[in-house]
Amino acid sequence: MYPSVARQHRVSLIRAFLLLAALIFLIYSNTFDAGWYLDDFHNITENPSIQIKTLDWESLAKPIVSGLKEVRLDRPLARLSFSLNWFFGKDAPEGYHLVNLLIHLLSAWFLYLAMTGLFRSPNLRSVPREDADFICLLGAVLWAVNPIQTQAVTYIVQRMASMAAMFSILGVYAYAQGRLSGTPAQRWAWGALCGLAFILGVASKENAIVLPLTLFIVEAAFFQDLRKQQARRRLTIAAVLVGLSLLAAGVFLFMKGDPFSVLRYGVRFFSPWERLLTQSRVLIFYLSQVFYPAPTRLSIEHDIAISTSLLDPWTTLPSVIAILLLIGFGFAQLRRRPLLSFAILFFFVNHLIESSIIGLELIFEHRNYLPSLFLFFPVAAGLRYGVNYYRQRSRTMSVVLAGFITLVVIGFGAGTYIRNQTWSSGRLLWEDAAAKAPLSSRPLHNLAWSYYERIGDYPSALHLYQEALTRSKTNTSQEAVILNNVAGFNYSTGNYARALDFWRQALASYPDYPVLLHRMALACIHLGDLDAASGYADRLLAEHPSHAATLNLKGIIALKQGRTKESIGIFGQAIRSNQLQAAAMINLGAAYLAAGKPEKAEFFLRSTMSRFPGEKISLLWLAILEIQTGNSGKADIYFDKLLNSVKLSEVLEWVSPGRGLSIYRDSILLPERDSEIASELASYLKKRLSG
Repeated sequence: MYPSVARQHRVSLIRAFLLLAALIFLIYSNTFDAGWYLDDFHNITENPSIQIKTLDWESLAKPIVSGLKEVRLDRPLARLSFSLNWFFGKDAPEGYHLVNLLIHLLSAWFLYLAMTGLFRSPNLRSVPREDADFICLLGAVLWAVNPIQTQAVTYIVQRMASMAAMFSILGVYAYAQGRLSGTPAQRWAWGALCGLAFILGVASKENAIVLPLTLFIVEAAFFQDLRKQQARRRLTIAAVLVGLSLLAAGVFLFMKGDPFSVLRYGVRFFSPWERLLTQSRVLIFYLSQVFYPAPTRLSIEHDIAISTSLLDPWTTLPSVIAILLLIGFGFAQLRRRPLLSFAILFFFVNHLIESSIIGLELIFEHRNYLPSLFLFFPVAAGLRYGVNYYRQRSRTMSVVLAGFITLVVIGFGAGTYIRNQTWSSGRLLWEDAAAKAPLSSRPLHNLAWSYYERIGDYPSALHLYQEALTRSKTNTSQEAVILNNVAGFNYSTGNYARALDFWRQALASYPDYPVLLHRMALACIHLGDLDAASGYADRLLAEHPSHAATLNLKGIIALKQGRTKESIGIFGQAIRSNQLQAAAMINLGAAYLAAGKPEKAEFFLRSTMSRFPGEKISLLWLAILEIQTGNSGKADIYFDKLLNSVKLSEVLEWVSPGRGLSIYRDSILLPERDSEIASELASYLKKRLSG
């Protein structure tokens, strides 16, 4: 490449990057308003395995190790990225959204670079450079600003999907550059980058494992002369061998060595055959969303009827035929129309994981982020052809076509901005989903949780939960989750007997929900049935002996039953489990105080205050300890510290009859209202307040 040409090429690349960056940050400028939804909670905000406090090697390894579950690869790189976000910004969502936007920008940029490389391949190099540059930029822009990408970009946890796509398209770019390189050293370097991108993609999300199959399509469409029978035969044999190798790798990495595990659906209401049939309709729906992504057609939830046969519903057979025709066309036109064929085959190959027989939920829009990467390049090529055609024949039509292209980009961008406004609050998101998926229980369930309960409108929340129980569910556990939340509503309002009844119903509906036993034990404690509470805790610990919250609760029960020495041992186990350490340490201090060992009690309570300054109840227990040992001066000091950060009304609520802590704060012991400790504390407070 001549110096002037190389300089012009670099300028074009920089301009393309700046244009993509400006468009993406403009149309996603309101994504920072979006909060946490669905899988965000158990993957990030409620996941201690990613919540690191330092940047040492041990902390950084923590999320990676959690992503290697029983020899099953579970997205360790994505988890590490969440850990870094947590370290710098805890649960403030703005930082997570910024990283997601940067990943989206890099994906669009690598997509542009990949296509510029592919237009230098033997089968596309005849396209004039000016036309190729236009097609590459327009195709990348249409993909990047498409409203269907909002779920992968704005839904924080779907960084897993966008990272897998980013590394996959980087792999395609590296492969193309390697094939176009002139020296063995360059080819090896690009090949190494391609291999690294594959590893990083698979470590982000499982669907990146199909990258080698994608590269075979790249090779066939852009680099091979398919008129030669030998080339076709060689590619076919290699593709079959690589496909079998990837299948074996997938079984080892994601299925714990059991290939039939994908056919055991467990909680699903459909069979593998029914899912496969249903996905034919889902894929056609996805394509319609990609090319007509009006915000009114996008939702975090869709009602989708299960296909029980090729004729039920009737749209199943036409969908199957349409997909077979598209795939057949893709293979048949590889030589004559490589760009169009590649876009079609890339879409279906990259839906192999999530749109086949694997027992995932039926439909989610973020699954199109990777498969849709190349769909707009044939569209851009057609538009460029139209502009060139009418430039010499009709200036008016040429202007109209240019205006149409501009309007499409503006329309897509506006649609993305509008869709992101829906993501700005849980109420808007789930009201939108409830309107678009009226048969589904999930929008109503989440609307009750994210909106009505948060503003204290419990009757409305309860009504929504009850309505959700009558709607269709995506799996057998969903009813148990709704019943659990109804129980939690009753628990938080002090109706422990009714809460216990709903938790029993939830457990009967879905026995593989161990946290229900823990909560049933909590309700029994409030109802004064400590033996029943102990029984529920024992049932859970029999299956999950290291369940920290239940170990802690078992210690509380033992202490309330007067088995002080036993409770001390149990609290020690809970501390060693590495979770709920603060609660267990406070409880251990209280247990030592009950055992008449104030020195040890003080040690654990002061340690809690030092290590977990947010747990102010440790200050309350330290004050109680000083009251009991007759040191009112030190008790005053601890109370002053306590009241500097907690309102007196809250402290009084902790120790008053009928106090109503949440399920999560009930893990910490507080003085029994009829105990000697409570009496001494009341006398102290009376004297303190009167003074």
